[in-house]
Order: sequence, then C-alpha cells, then structure tokens
Amino acid sequence: MPLLNLPNELIESIVTLLWEESDLNAVVCTNKELYSMFNTYLYSHNIRRCELYELPYPRYALVWIAQNEGPLTAFEMALDAKKQSSSDAAMHLGHKAFEQAVFNGRADLIKLLLSRDDCSGVHPNSVNEAVIRGHEDVVRVLVASGVFDLNWPGRYQRTPLFQAICHGHVEIVRILVAAVNMNQQMWIAALTKAAENRDHEIVQLLLVAKAAK
Repeated sequence: MPLLNLPNELIESIVTLLWEESDLNAVVCTNKELYSMFNTYLYSHNIRRCELYELPYPRYALVWIAQNEGPLTAFEMALDAKKQSSSDAAMHLGHKAFEQAVFNGRADLIKLLLSRDDCSGVHPNSVNEAVIRGHEDVVRVLVASGVFDLNWPGRYQRTPLFQAICHGHVEIVRILVAAVNMNQQMWIAALTKAAENRDHEIVQLLLVAKAAK
C-alpha cells in the first residue's frame, strides 16, 4: 500500500520513528503533502538530535543556514523550532546564528533575528566585524537597529568608523559618520587616518560631513 494511502496518524507514527536527518529529509522531499506534514518537524528534530549528542553549533540548522547561504524561509523555520526548546544550547543558538550572519553578510537573516529573537547577548563587536568585512548592508541594518554601541572599541581598540577608514570602505564611512555623535578629537583622529592612507574620497567625505554638523 502506498504510504500516502495510510491514515495521517499512522504516517506520523512511522515518520517520527526515523532518527537520521537524511531519512527525514528524504520523506519531506517526496511530495508537497509530506513536505507540509513534516518539514516543521524536521527542524525540531534537528535541535533534539544535536542536544542529545551534544553536537557543535554548526550542526544546528539555524547556524548552518547562516554559514552556508541557506534560504531565508528555511532560517525562519529553524528559528521557530529553536523557540520551542528551552535548553541551554537552544538559548544560545540565536546568538551563534547572528554571529555567522554578520560574518557572511546576511543582512536578511540579521533583520529577522533582530525582529524576532533576543539579541541582548550578542557581542557588541558585531558592527566592527561587519565593517572589517565590508558588509555595507549588514552595517546599515545594525546601525538602524539602535541596539549596538557604534563607538565600541573592537580589534586594536578601533571603533567601527576608524575600522571603516582603515579599510577604505567609503559607503560604510558615510553611514557611520551620519549615525555617530563625534567630538572634536574623533574628527581629528578620523581625518588624520584618512589623510595618512591618502584616501582623498574619505577625507573629502569627512570634511563635508563635519561642515554640515
């Protein structure tokens, strides 16, 4: 008898006996009906399995998607599954996924996490990390969120603006200059660094911005 001819309760009993994620994924990918029945269960099972075996965070779907350019829809399902667990590992999943989204320039995932997850424990160096990697869209999202200290001294005690100048990221400098309340000392340091780098475009940008403030 074909699987789909069985009552849904019996199908569910059979599928929930499967343990390997590859087997569950094969069932989910069989057709639309099985996908709608078990795709959400697949993500919940991923968390339970990782917790039971104490697997590293990259094995959790939420983190894996952020690391490997997975789709936003899958990330949203993994985030829903994470919220159903109260384990210590699950509590940190959002933060780990956030870090990977910053590293990989996933502004779409960051927007979702900021709107739906508790990001209070995310490291304040996130803006610096996005700046260093030149992820303009991510910087824009982080700045707009108002969650992060834009003067946080990160690597080598450099603020995000100073990092952007050091790396020559003109558009990111523009974003940060508009958002940061700079004192005279900060203006002098920023202009001096841009001049040292002979980055005429950033020097001009800073001079225009300072005159307008």
